[in-house]
Amino acid sequence: MADVFDEVDEELRRDRAEKLWKKYGAYVMGAAVAIVVAAGAYSFWRDHQRKTLEADGVRFAAADALLVSDRDKALTEFRELGQTGNGGYKGIARMREAGLTAEKDPAQALTLYRAIAADAGLDAEIRRMAAALVALLSVDAADRASAEQAATALQTPGNPFFNSGREAAALAALRGGDAAKARELYRAIADDLNAPGGMRQRAAEMLAALGS
Repeated sequence: MADVFDEVDEELRRDRAEKLWKKYGAYVMGAAVAIVVAAGAYSFWRDHQRKTLEADGVRFAAADALLVSDRDKALTEFRELGQTGNGGYKGIARMREAGLTAEKDPAQALTLYRAIAADAGLDAEIRRMAAALVALLSVDAADRASAEQAATALQTPGNPFFNSGREAAALAALRGGDAAKARELYRAIADDLNAPGGMRQRAAEMLAALGS
């Protein structure tokens, strides 16, 4: 009899997880992506400060300025720089291209992020950032298998996006109605003192909502 009550309880939790995704999924996804993008932007800025401004830097700055007045033109400029640029500018331009593409075509953006993550010629940090976004966008595309695969790849020692991988896996579990797995992952994030404070807080809130 106890087993029956356990099964009913788990079904209720699963149903709650599905409802939570519908209610909070977009918010959590947005917050997670913002953290990844902010980390990448800071990394690029720090690297840029150490280098002499070159022709690619001028092109990048010009494309960046177009974001206010003509996003389609900016997209074209970032795409061209991503194809012909050098060093860090090439990688970050491709990231900008993918980010702008996501505004109109998330599926195509996911393809672009996957290509960046797989390009051994790009800076390792840019590739890791792209991999984190692959995991997160796969969740948004309701592709749990791809999201979990990408999330697992992030969860390696020393990877700055280790906990982003955990969060993506938790989101995938939540969207799939797997409340038990989501709780396990959110608990791991909430208990990890090395995880970003905002991420730990989100994990704690989701645990409370899931009835941990």
